[in-house]
Amino acid sequence: MIAGSAPFYTYLHRRADDGKVFYVGKGKGKRADSRDGRNPWWRAVAEKHGVDVSIAATWDNEESAFRHEIFLIKRMRELGQPLCNLTDGGDGASGRKHSNESKKLISEKNSGRKRTKEQNKRNSEARKGRHLPPEVCEKIRFANKGQKRSDQARANISAGSIGKTISEDQRLKISAANKGLVRSEAARARISEALTGRPVSDMTRQKISESNSGKKVSESTKAKISKTLTGRKHSKVTMEKLILIAASPDRRAKQSKAMKGRPWSEARRAAQLRRAAP
Repeated sequence: MIAGSAPFYTYLHRRADDGKVFYVGKGKGKRADSRDGRNPWWRAVAEKHGVDVSIAATWDNEESAFRHEIFLIKRMRELGQPLCNLTDGGDGASGRKHSNESKKLISEKNSGRKRTKEQNKRNSEARKGRHLPPEVCEKIRFANKGQKRSDQARANISAGSIGKTISEDQRLKISAANKGLVRSEAARARISEALTGRPVSDMTRQKISESNSGKKVSESTKAKISKTLTGRKHSKVTMEKLILIAASPDRRAKQSKAMKGRPWSEARRAAQLRRAAP
């Protein structure tokens, strides 16, 4: 679809299956019909739903087309349309490729922009059930490889995850993805460092206890745990906690009840006799 005699135009891309607008653009010539230079999100939607192209308006100058593009993007977002636009519009000239400096300026312009809760909810609903093609997932993974999140970003992710429940289907997928995964020593060290000193809530302890209740540990796993713990020294704080736990009347009562009727091992009998010896 090519616009009329005016050199510039604004256009809409709609999902062919349900008519929802998923992209607003500004261009000239055959830009509206072109699939080149589209972002991965656009490509995923186009592949899944198909594309219907329509010209919104024609313009004699590029500046007017830019202004209309900005207006349309804002209006479509307000209407809850599932847009794939990565910016608010008005940030590219016809036929121009952004330099690294220009890309940085665009990034800084959009940095810190916050959407309302209603916008986030609409975007979330629009993305539900959407699966990105494997090649897109691989590109995203490659782009994020080695990227370190700031402390503030980590805190935001943590706060957003509080209270979220993972479905059984998601748990199975995570389990299958991690099966057979062997972490490097460096990765293990980082995880250990991140978890050291982190307090565990009573609710979390209860959940862990319930999930492990009745679970049998294999002999090989026991051997690995034993090897890991052998020679390990507890910190002073941990020792104080263990002493307090051992001295607790409730703890003693539970141990006594658990030991009732249980036959003593030879090692325990020998230790008891050594203590009783003059």
